[in-house]
Amino acid sequence: MRLKFKYKNRYALTGYLMLLPAFIMLTIFVTVPLFMAVGNSFRNADTGAFEGFNNYIFIFQTDLFMNAFGRVLIFTVIVTIIMILVSFAFSYFILLVAHKLPGNIVKSFIYIPFMISGIILSIIYLYMVDYRGGFLNSIIMTTGNSPVNFATEGFWPYVTILLPLLWQGFGYYCLVMYAGLLGVPQQQLEAAKIDGAGTFTVIWRIILPAMRNYFVLIVVALVTFNLQMFEIPFMTTGGGPTHRTYTPVLYLFMAFGNPNQQQGTVLAGAILVMALIVTVNVIVFRLVQSKKSMDD
Repeated sequence: MRLKFKYKNRYALTGYLMLLPAFIMLTIFVTVPLFMAVGNSFRNADTGAFEGFNNYIFIFQTDLFMNAFGRVLIFTVIVTIIMILVSFAFSYFILLVAHKLPGNIVKSFIYIPFMISGIILSIIYLYMVDYRGGFLNSIIMTTGNSPVNFATEGFWPYVTILLPLLWQGFGYYCLVMYAGLLGVPQQQLEAAKIDGAGTFTVIWRIILPAMRNYFVLIVVALVTFNLQMFEIPFMTTGGGPTHRTYTPVLYLFMAFGNPNQQQGTVLAGAILVMALIVTVNVIVFRLVQSKKSMDD
């Protein structure tokens, strides 16, 4: 028995040694800073005195931060729903016409925005909607109408954030959906066609259940990404007008550079954002339990 145990674990030490560098890096750059941040969030950053939950109470009573929290949750829900519907529809379209179009060229083209940083993408978008002669305003002015300030007027600031977000992530999530569609059991699709099932029935009864894991992956990725929304709001609207497009991360960024802001409250806000992301992801995994594909 002892010999069998020794034989079974003869490479265990080698495996642990190979994992050791990653474990050390994770401890130094993730675990230790995290515990330090949590500890400092209960202290006064100027004096180092322990203040209990005062920093958290202060941040909860900060209307600007809490409004940003509610706003980013709404944005996350909207972006997640639109992204899932649009990316699934387009990936299904690619699957149907894959034999007629140069599939690799189409997939590479739609993936390009995902490889571009949010800052560069925002600059491109701002060039299109610039008030002083952007592409869209040029078209508007040719019709005899006044140009629109997309960063400040009406509901347009929200659209100004929403469109670049969708533009940036569309290609990636579309390819994830496409990979999921390729994994749908062909035998079931062929059997459904023989039985005379319509397109809607095939999608609802066969394709969507088979892609359950892909939907979980996409929802988790979208929720995590959008709750940390920063680059695009910062570049397109700067949080304006009158802080109406602030996100929690944008608020923390502005507060961190403010000498009048107690930095312990900034840490408390950052911990709350992290806690929200973890909580939402746990809820998603609990509500949409990941199951093996119908192929298994």
